[in-house]
Amino acid sequence: MAIGNLAEPTTFRFASDGRVFVAEKSGEILVYENLQDSTPEVFADLRTDVYNHSDRGLLGLELDPEFPTKPYVYALYAYDHVLGDPSPAPKYGNPGENGDACPADELNGADDCLISGRLVRLTAENGENHAEESGGEVVQDVLAEGWCQQFSSHSIGDLHFGPEGALYVSGGEGGSFTNADYGQEGTPPNPCGDPPKPAGTAEDPKTSEGGSLRSQNLHNLSGKLLRINPETGLALPDNPLFSSPDPTARKIVGYGFRNPFRFTIDPVTGEIYVDNVGSSVFEEIDRFPGPPTSAYNSGWPCYEGPERQYLFKTFENETCERLYKETEEGKEPTAQPFFYYNHAQPVASEDECPTEFGSAISGLSFYEGSSFPAAYKGALFSATRSAAASG
Repeated sequence: MAIGNLAEPTTFRFASDGRVFVAEKSGEILVYENLQDSTPEVFADLRTDVYNHSDRGLLGLELDPEFPTKPYVYALYAYDHVLGDPSPAPKYGNPGENGDACPADELNGADDCLISGRLVRLTAENGENHAEESGGEVVQDVLAEGWCQQFSSHSIGDLHFGPEGALYVSGGEGGSFTNADYGQEGTPPNPCGDPPKPAGTAEDPKTSEGGSLRSQNLHNLSGKLLRINPETGLALPDNPLFSSPDPTARKIVGYGFRNPFRFTIDPVTGEIYVDNVGSSVFEEIDRFPGPPTSAYNSGWPCYEGPERQYLFKTFENETCERLYKETEEGKEPTAQPFFYYNHAQPVASEDECPTEFGSAISGLSFYEGSSFPAAYKGALFSATRSAAASG
């Protein structure tokens, strides 16, 4: 064990000078001088703003490729805040605490409190192990806010820099993982205000663009992979949808994801690999070129893996019906997964991990080391987890 005594670490990054940055789900970012260091310093304490409950928390972390010369650290977290609410965070938790339970009177027919997501840039103070502060608070340069989340899973996701210097950002669609969510849930329903119905009005399954169908709507961040300028948070001019009048759509290079919890970029080819956590049947890995020349559509919730999703195909939803029709006409509006497997079955025949509760895809990485046999050089490694729900 290289580093121990951590509380729910979610991700980590190595700096070129040997330092190790570790994100904990609660909202703290720790920094170690090296792998032998056992006494980390707190680089930033974001617990007041981070909503740490269930699958939510501080989930994404990245360093500027030129760190520490460019002293920037990026954090992607579930934000203890409701979009449009003028009151500052925390909405439900208490400042400086690790856990943020949802009050029973705030559930409103969902399984967790209504929150949002946030991407921020922090600056290391004079190259030291602490983020810059003002008035005792960490200075957060907000690059993006959105990702309306009604349910406890399918929260925000991962961060990576591409070889061309763009920052890539993933986020889930914020829908329910226990039923076919098209915006009908909640008291009042549709609290995210997804079209075509206003907030407080239940969606119709045929016309809805809400719930899981957010991932097909290019006017929000949910269920998407974004490609942005790391200085401004704005879309890059060579993005495939940059000509759109909608500034949100301009950022999108991949969509139709359920929960792209983790993704990675091939260091040799620049190709992007996304692990898309499935629902009832399939887990999948999606692959597309980077930088993308066209927006990739994985197909959720109209498709799961290579097939039409077994519940959404019965709703006669206008978005899904359009995709089905275009597929029948040979137009290929969605892409087939690079790899997929049934999450109720072992990924490999020799896999001894239990699958009675499902086996959800949970991590991707290319191996560039020298400790393993040469055949593994450049190989893509994938991780799975067994859980009571696929998330």
